[in-house]
Amino acid sequence: MIKTLSEIQNEEAVIDASNLSTYDLNRIILREVKGGRRRIKVLNVLGHRFIGVNIAALAPEGTTITLVGTVGDCLANLNSRVNFIVYGNCGDDLADTMQGGRVVVHGDVRDVAAQALQGGKVFVKGSVGNRAGIQMREYLDNRPYFIIGGGADDYLAEYMAGGVIMVLGLQPATRRSKLIGNYIASGLVGGRIYIRSRIDVSKIGVQPPKEDIEAYLSSLVDEGVLDQLTYSRIIAKNDFSYYRLKEELPTSAFERIRRFYIAAYAEPPSIEYRELNADEERELRPILQEYVRTFNLPYQTFEELLASKYTIISTKE
Repeated sequence: MIKTLSEIQNEEAVIDASNLSTYDLNRIILREVKGGRRRIKVLNVLGHRFIGVNIAALAPEGTTITLVGTVGDCLANLNSRVNFIVYGNCGDDLADTMQGGRVVVHGDVRDVAAQALQGGKVFVKGSVGNRAGIQMREYLDNRPYFIIGGGADDYLAEYMAGGVIMVLGLQPATRRSKLIGNYIASGLVGGRIYIRSRIDVSKIGVQPPKEDIEAYLSSLVDEGVLDQLTYSRIIAKNDFSYYRLKEELPTSAFERIRRFYIAAYAEPPSIEYRELNADEERELRPILQEYVRTFNLPYQTFEELLASKYTIISTKE
């Protein structure tokens, strides 16, 4: 009996990847998509890479690919409309330059997740590695959302230019020694980062060497821009972070230090530790609700996430 296109679309194709190479698996997925299949499940994924890259421009809106196992590098790169669901962990470079669709990972992801993410949603139940969310961007009303249930390692949101990243810290403390790494938002020029914890300002941005800052402050004393008493107090505290200097220095001296930072690196972003404001809650409520439902978390978790305080990092003062 010949199946209709509607029957093919609604019927799930099941692929066993245990004896397939990366090339063969991607070729079979492409064949199924071209044949009209909209639901594909791949079992026994064993580090297969580049899944979904060859169908990015072909698969219709709403196509869903479910992957069971350990997924290799470069899943959902260039994705624009496909839903990927992973029951397991993922390798590096997840959802690179993704423009739409949705990626859901019921595990952890390694380095460079959501690089240059431009649209759609990436939901990770666990944690992510280094340089997650780097170079994220948005255009007009196409805003990407990258929600991390656990924590993130170093260089989160490096050179970020748009979109929203949330680090929720939902994993038990025994699963992870720290919520967040160092050098958060280095080179940030746009977008917003929400971390559900108070973060030490020393973890944010790239700090010039202490010796360089101390020498620069000393030169300000010589010029008469900074008084000796304030200089000695700062040296004694041994804290030369941008935000501490902003608190300690008189306006004229801090403006000189600010120019030094901008010339050597980039001006550190704005940091607040607070609850979500009305506009943020209006925007993020449906995103967090979708995240909680996706991973079948208790409704109480959703309420706690809305009511929590976050370290909010942005370019706005």
